[in-house]
Amino acid sequence: MRFLGLVDLDFNEECIFWLKRSLAFYSRDDLEDRLYIFMRLYACYKKLENHEMVLEFGNKALELKSLMVEHNQIPEGPG
Repeated sequence: MRFLGLVDLDFNEECIFWLKRSLAFYSRDDLEDRLYIFMRLYACYKKLENHEMVLEFGNKALELKSLMVEHNQIPEGPG
């Protein structure tokens, strides 16, 4: 699941829509996939300069990342 095509074309609203829809398909245990979604949402809202949502999804991503560190589930690659 990657939405890079939408992001590359600067279709940030569409990317946000599909990312939020995709969250419904992942359980709370799918930490790495949920982290990816939160980071993409953060990036899309940042491009749209929606600072409130940037903070919201940035915080969610940080919380999830620290939970992954606690459970030794460090994601592969940058993030």
